[in-house]
Amino acid sequence: MASMVEEGEAASARQMKYLDMLEAAISRMADNQFKLRGWSVALGSAIIGFAAKDNNARVALLAVLPVVSFWVLDAYYLMLERRFRAKYEAAPKNGVDPPNFDMTPSAKDGHSLGEGLSRQAVWLMHLPVLVLALAVGIWGWIH
Repeated sequence: MASMVEEGEAASARQMKYLDMLEAAISRMADNQFKLRGWSVALGSAIIGFAAKDNNARVALLAVLPVVSFWVLDAYYLMLERRFRAKYEAAPKNGVDPPNFDMTPSAKDGHSLGEGLSRQAVWLMHLPVLVLALAVGIWGWIH
């Protein structure tokens, strides 16, 4: 009888460890997104500011590449975060079934990069900087 109790406690401990690992991965993805958003706004604004300071608005077009790159990376980390969340939701939590410790995010849950790119939380962060860079750059090009 004591052996069955110990096995149940061991299975429960393994499940908790697996859930902790998934939570840590989810936290890393969210932290990466937060940092990318900060870098996108800072770098885009710095390039646009440099263009305005030197009275060379065409330089603002240089901000397009990093902003688009950060936008895609932000969407990528959002996609991974959502896949890890789906894996967390599907993980056994009953204290009996052993976890498989699979940490590979699966594409079969339906979360895609395109979905991440179109999420309001993502494009609202990057689109204003992109529009400003294009507006300032195009204005400098035609004047």
